[in-house]
Amino acid sequence: MWKKLFQSLFTTDSYILFAALLTLICLCICKRKAKHIKAYVADWDRNPEAATTKYIHGELSVAYNLFTAAISLFPLLGMFGTVKGLLGLNLAAGNMENIKYNFFGALTSTAWGILFSILFKIVHAFVQNEIEEQIAASEKMEKEALSMHTSVTGS
Repeated sequence: MWKKLFQSLFTTDSYILFAALLTLICLCICKRKAKHIKAYVADWDRNPEAATTKYIHGELSVAYNLFTAAISLFPLLGMFGTVKGLLGLNLAAGNMENIKYNFFGALTSTAWGILFSILFKIVHAFVQNEIEEQIAASEKMEKEALSMHTSVTGS
């Protein structure tokens, strides 16, 4: 059973594997950008780099939003696979192999959708505070840089 389940991830449910890989890439980008912002925050007093921070902040926000959105897509992808598998059933023909294949495909997509959703929700619980703190810190640095720039230029 497990062998067939994992094989389905590379055949009929490959779109769920693709979504999982994209979600993992977004998570890696979030972690890397949060690390960069953390370094800028530590060095802020000596070397304010608002433009660079704003750029990294934007990338971090986009990657984090994609990551959180992707988590909620996995159950939908599982349901999509279920519907796709059930639509492929041809009960009138009585071909049991076709019925078993499509029914198994319907169930595996549901299982993978639930599994990846749970997995990434757990990961999200561990990284959420760190990433959101770095987003808030970068927003604060941007505001400080803007107020310093405004006071220097007088505009």
